[in-house]
Amino acid sequence: MAVAVPLCSVAPTSNRVAVWSYSTVGADLNAVWGSSATDVYAVGSSGTILHFDGNAWQAIPSGTTATLYGVGGSSATDVYVTGDGTILHYDGS
Repeated sequence: MAVAVPLCSVAPTSNRVAVWSYSTVGADLNAVWGSSATDVYAVGSSGTILHFDGNAWQAIPSGTTATLYGVGGSSATDVYVTGDGTILHYDGS
């Protein structure tokens, strides 16, 4: 069962104290994967793909309305997303 969870990001400050910020997403999120702290993906219902660049989350068009259940890869230029009858690949471009 997927649960809608607010995405959190941590912004380091000059005195090494982290500041949390929340962003709500209008979709259930099912998986999160990242190749680094500045390259993180989250996937979920209705074809939702979100990318975190170290500063902010951005929605990325997936071209599908299928529920997405998995995300993973070997690098920032080799990312796979899987879902209901769907396999997507991102090559960095």
